[in-house]
Amino acid sequence: MKSEILCADFPKSRKKLCEKFTDLSIKNCAEFFKTLTEKCAK
Repeated sequence: MKSEILCADFPKSRKKLCEKFTDLSIKNCAEFFKTLTEKCAK
């Protein structure tokens, strides 16, 4: 799954992943990673 791939690289590639989501604002990217952090922590 995509989330598992993200978790594998998180938070190492956080900046790189943020740059991929060019349609997201910085604020939305922060929210995205907040959610991702919670998912990855489980």
